[in-house]
Amino acid sequence: CWGDNENGQATPPDVVFTAIAAGYYHTCGLDEDGAAHCWGNYYHGLSDPPDDVLFTDIAAGHYHSCGIRAGDRIVVCWGAFARNLWQ
Repeated sequence: CWGDNENGQATPPDVVFTAIAAGYYHTCGLDEDGAAHCWGNYYHGLSDPPDDVLFTDIAAGHYHSCGIRAGDRIVVCWGAFARNLWQ
């Protein structure tokens, strides 16, 4: 990663990623198993994905992130104004 690193968003953890998504203050990635890892600003839970959920895809916004849950493909979000879209 490169660019502004004021919040640590350009300093990824030592994990092998299959996908990444960069938000404004944080960055998230999916590891080989589909677990989400986020780093950077923790404001409003930006960098706090659910521990017990595996994803097939991930996206990062300005103050939130979302992932497509493996299996049933339901969207799960975290951060400011995010809500889980469980059906």
